[in-house]
Amino acid sequence: MVESYLTKTDNWIDTGQLKLSNSKHLRVLSQAATYETERSRTLARLGGILCRFRPLRNMFIRWICHYEGGQIWSTSFRELMTKYYDVIIGRYSYGPCLWPGELPRKTQVGNFCSFAPGVKVFRRNHPVTFVSLHPFFFNSRLEILDRDTIEAVENNPLHIMDDVWIGADAIITPRCHRIGIGAVVGAGAVVVGDVPDFTIVAGNPAQLIRKRFNDEICEILLDLRWWAYRLDQLLPLLPLFVGEVTFENIQLLREHLRNQFPK
Repeated sequence: MVESYLTKTDNWIDTGQLKLSNSKHLRVLSQAATYETERSRTLARLGGILCRFRPLRNMFIRWICHYEGGQIWSTSFRELMTKYYDVIIGRYSYGPCLWPGELPRKTQVGNFCSFAPGVKVFRRNHPVTFVSLHPFFFNSRLEILDRDTIEAVENNPLHIMDDVWIGADAIITPRCHRIGIGAVVGAGAVVVGDVPDFTIVAGNPAQLIRKRFNDEICEILLDLRWWAYRLDQLLPLLPLFVGEVTFENIQLLREHLRNQFPK
């Protein structure tokens, strides 16, 4: 049934809504298929050696990431971010806030996430109930205190789930612990609580605008977990991704993935 959505000619794959040249299609498939090549593993080992020099670590990680095709594709970038910054970044996720030093330690980012410029994540506040708000009195890094007097950043991690889109200059405050699967955070939003799956929030403070899909489609998507698949596994189903979601398309997607990749 899925095959009926694709019409192949000598030069193009016609999805009914867009045309993708075979050469471009093959190039993207090649990138996706070589996502975890021996070359990438070798670069990760080389990066591990170079990154021992802390002052040059940021530069080395950016160089390795660029060499492997950028944030969307680089495996070594993800391995080094986990090892040296304690930040987990899923497949194909990208954005300026993913560079070294931007996200707090213990942050986890799912697959297929998109981040616009200016996104900021905070995991603790100044203590408004203390006599003073100055970090002299809560942050041991200033070498006055033996230990922090408020909760450590690592003890309040943020989980950004799969296929999330966060708009420009959005701020994620310490009271937000989870941004759900398929969620959208509008540009300039100040997020002060958890964001449910497949919802759109915006404003200051961020409030629910609407759900992206009805409950039935949301349940099918959560059961399907398409974001757990590699891009080379999904590209043959491109027509099912490029238009508005319909119940028929979701059913076709589930049918194909279950038949081709049984659990």
